[in-house]
Amino acid sequence: MVKGNTTAWSTLLWPHRWSLYTENVFINGKRVYDYNFMLEGAPDYFNTSVLSHEMQHTLSFPDLYHYYYGTNLRPVGNWDIMESNPKPPQQSGAYMKWRYGNWLDEPTEIQPGTYTLNSVGSGTGTISYKIPTSDHREFFVLEFRNSRDPFENFNYGNNVAGLLIYKINTRWRGNANFGDTDNYGNPIYDEVYIFRPYGDSFTEAGYINRAHFGQGNRTRFAPDTESMPFLTDGTLVTDLYITDIQIVGDQISFTYNTEDVGINENNKANVLFSIQPNPATQYFEIILSPSELNYNGIAVQIYDVQGLHLRTEQLYAEKTQIDISNFAKGFYIVKIGKEAKKLIVK
Repeated sequence: MVKGNTTAWSTLLWPHRWSLYTENVFINGKRVYDYNFMLEGAPDYFNTSVLSHEMQHTLSFPDLYHYYYGTNLRPVGNWDIMESNPKPPQQSGAYMKWRYGNWLDEPTEIQPGTYTLNSVGSGTGTISYKIPTSDHREFFVLEFRNSRDPFENFNYGNNVAGLLIYKINTRWRGNANFGDTDNYGNPIYDEVYIFRPYGDSFTEAGYINRAHFGQGNRTRFAPDTESMPFLTDGTLVTDLYITDIQIVGDQISFTYNTEDVGINENNKANVLFSIQPNPATQYFEIILSPSELNYNGIAVQIYDVQGLHLRTEQLYAEKTQIDISNFAKGFYIVKIGKEAKKLIVK
């Protein structure tokens, strides 16, 4: 603890956790390594919220906010202390507590059925579930958060409670370097991202304050809802349905994959393709893997976010341009066989 106020972000005079890895310093025979630096003269930062955030760094938790890119894109918002520090503080989600704090068991993988969750803040019973995807490094985590629990201050209104659904990508550690590239030139995205209405982790901030399901009319999460399940590469997960989300007392219940409606077509094979640009304005291009081409052509279907079929196009080339000049701004679904991509029209 030192006297004085802060300087610019990430400079020495800023609350932070660091370590003396280049120096050998001892107090009473014990080496000093990790430390937390706090400024007593900085009223906006000298509080329990910032101290809790920095102490979780000492326990290995990474930042969940973006350091340099897209400051309006909030991957988890006020739902986790590692992105935002309201006063008094809130806590971290179940995935973060498991992976970085080693405080909880790994979220339990579920099969189709009906389930109940206790809240993360209750600290009792089952508080999170896991749903795998086609990519072994990506999965979804479901948890129940309740502002009435201790250490749950979201600043999103009074009596906020509901089911949060996360997209987890374990290729990265935290969210700090979103928008940068790794040593091989590959783009870096978020490890932890919360689905929210009208948002995705690349271009649209959406409404993170309305991410919770179970209050109002937000009782369903599916490929045809305003919050859609997608992977980091933009692939829409067309066979995931979370329905009948209800808060009952201090618990929340939901049904997983007993609904099979809308644009899901399990009788068709996977077809590898990509779309660009995305977001698009006047047109976009579908790029097929060469192995997918055949003389009969391949049908591509375009849907709106409600699952309404808008157009069918037949593809005969590796690259095909699709005119969308008459499409309204918003989200659309481009689907070939069982594979689907989310298209943003601006």
